[in-house]
Amino acid sequence: MCWLSHNCAPGDVFFFHFSGHSALQPVGDSFLDAFCPIDFAEAGFLSMRDAYEAMVLPLCQKARLTMLVDCCVPCGLELPYLWDSSAGRWADGELAKTGADVVGLAGSVEEMTQEQLAQARNAERGPVTSAFLRAMQELAQRRKPVSYAELLRESGRFLQGTEGSAFQLQLGASLLFDPSARREAQRAVGSTRILWVVPRVSF
Repeated sequence: MCWLSHNCAPGDVFFFHFSGHSALQPVGDSFLDAFCPIDFAEAGFLSMRDAYEAMVLPLCQKARLTMLVDCCVPCGLELPYLWDSSAGRWADGELAKTGADVVGLAGSVEEMTQEQLAQARNAERGPVTSAFLRAMQELAQRRKPVSYAELLRESGRFLQGTEGSAFQLQLGASLLFDPSARREAQRAVGSTRILWVVPRVSF
């Protein structure tokens, strides 16, 4: 994660994808969403908040980071703003703001049964990643720029069609924008780095 944002320069474009297990990390009287890295048994969990401090805060202004987080236990996005689809507005988070342009997509759920949790943990592939890729393939056939609102709707349609899945796609950001107006046709003017993290662990 530190490598991803190291020596960041304006115009750089980054992509971070995590597909694996997550957990609730006890911190004092509360819990934090956390990744389970492949060496978590020895090194411990990595909270989303620590990931934000290591990967997002070091980014410079005019750098761009897109995050796709796909965990068996829904792992909340730790970003300054979260999009409330039902209300059609952004909700403020508690994290420090950054001048970089960061957009995150992750699975969220209000309730999850033990059966759904077991299915998610035993799935051969992450439902969020699968729905995201299917949505991108479907939208690409239209041969025009795609807004985040369209991506959320299309991914949600595929997620609802996944047997046993209770996930919805959550959008988070470091800067406010209109999801129905912002379209992705931006090209990198600096360097591009991609970090995939797909740990193979079992409980």
